[in-house]
Amino acid sequence: MKKKISLFVLLFLLVLTANFQTTNAAAKKNIYKIKVNKLKNTVTVYRHTKKGKYKPYKAFVCSSGKATPVGTFSLREKYRWHALLGPSYGQYCTRIYGGFLFHSVWYYQPKKNTQSYAQFNRLGTMASHGCIRLTVADSKWIYDNCPSGTKVVIYNSPKVGPLGKPKAQKLSGHMGWDPTDPDIHNPYLIKVKSIKLSTTKKTLEIGGKKKDAKFTLRVKKILPKKAMIKKVKYTSSNKKIATVNQKGVVKAKKKGTCKIFVETTDGSKIKKVCKITVKQVEKKPVVVPTPTPAVTPTPTPTLTPTPSQTAEPTPTSTPESALNE
Repeated sequence: MKKKISLFVLLFLLVLTANFQTTNAAAKKNIYKIKVNKLKNTVTVYRHTKKGKYKPYKAFVCSSGKATPVGTFSLREKYRWHALLGPSYGQYCTRIYGGFLFHSVWYYQPKKNTQSYAQFNRLGTMASHGCIRLTVADSKWIYDNCPSGTKVVIYNSPKVGPLGKPKAQKLSGHMGWDPTDPDIHNPYLIKVKSIKLSTTKKTLEIGGKKKDAKFTLRVKKILPKKAMIKKVKYTSSNKKIATVNQKGVVKAKKKGTCKIFVETTDGSKIKKVCKITVKQVEKKPVVVPTPTPAVTPTPTPTLTPTPSQTAEPTPTSTPESALNE
């Protein structure tokens, strides 16, 4: 009976462990969870933490519609451009359920300069036919960061959400562009004016420890903070001396000097330089110790004891009286 109970407990623990591993793996794949408050036209994104819970991460203003379904769904297909009702078109579309999508405010044509600015100004109110409308920047964020299978909960509540409702931007004139679109041709684009690197010079060493032959060059600050395209491009002036990837990881290759250039990609042509010096570590000669000759101990002489001499007995004198008897 005890063996059966032990076996049952073991099987239970195995199932529990397998379930935890599956849940953890799913959480790693789907880092985010999205909640849409239909009543308040607010989207709240939650991020999975190391403790296994989801924490509020960022919020978007949106436009839902009377036909927007309420319930729990999983993200599905994605479309860079997709035809909507009208016909009209949306950028960065991600399917929630059936014909309901996350997408940008609609365009008259699948061209970035044909957006309806009147519909853009309705963000934050109930204005769609059922989809969830967002700014281009926000719909692009979901498109780029939330894979198929990401959980979406659509609900109604008088409480906006843990991060509140972002203020919707209003346009005063018609340019046909979404002001948040991170495109270098966007007339609303806020460009980078300055960048600051984590360092402007660095010495690396080859021939020694691996960690001394590489480092990561980071962009410490970008101004203004509202700059819309913060991506930078890394290049090396001499790849034979040192290489760099687009994450800023610099690797030393050969003794010498070169420059790593960090340049903005928004058309502002801001460029910063980090000077790299690569040194060759001189290997110290290996000193082979001279073996010390073994010392043979001198044997200690054994002393043989000298035999003692036997003393002759002393004659005993006999009294005369005894001889006469």
